[in-house]
Amino acid sequence: MSFLTVPNGTGTSQIFTWTNLELVLTLCQVGLTALIGLTAPLHPRFSRYKNQAIEGINTLEQPVFDFGSIRVGVVESGERGFEELEDAISSHYPLSGPVRRVKVALGHPESIKNQLDMELGAMVGPNAVVFVEYDEDVERERDIITFHPFDPAQTLKLTELRRWVQSRTQDRGHAIIVASTLLWTVVSMTIAVWF
Repeated sequence: MSFLTVPNGTGTSQIFTWTNLELVLTLCQVGLTALIGLTAPLHPRFSRYKNQAIEGINTLEQPVFDFGSIRVGVVESGERGFEELEDAISSHYPLSGPVRRVKVALGHPESIKNQLDMELGAMVGPNAVVFVEYDEDVERERDIITFHPFDPAQTLKLTELRRWVQSRTQDRGHAIIVASTLLWTVVSMTIAVWF
């Protein structure tokens, strides 16, 4: 029985038969099964999202400005990794509007307070603060994203930012698995009902 036919010069030729359609659906089912099985172990390693976010973190770790006793690393809107960092931050921290820059400032607590006009409270020794700067149309100028006054190593290593990137990468992998599983279910039910 013909599933789809098209006219030609001498009559009608068959493009798909039911058997060919079943073969195509079965191959789709096998491909989707492989995609479902391989996404969990391979997605975190080869994720474009994660790789670009890590590039953004590496850029943050390289000081761009040196104000004497403090150093500041910056990733600006449009730079590689910025969108991924903004996405990871916004998934764990309520942002007040469009972000223009993500920055990390390292140095003596008093210098950070004075140079960047931030009220940080008590701090231990040399410390760091990760913050975002907003576009001009946002009421707030900046928000502090991560700051650990008594555990500077955690902020200096950008531990929370790395965790947030990993979490978003896993969320994206889970979305691929869920979508593939739903598509696999539709293909499997089509095969079961039609054949």
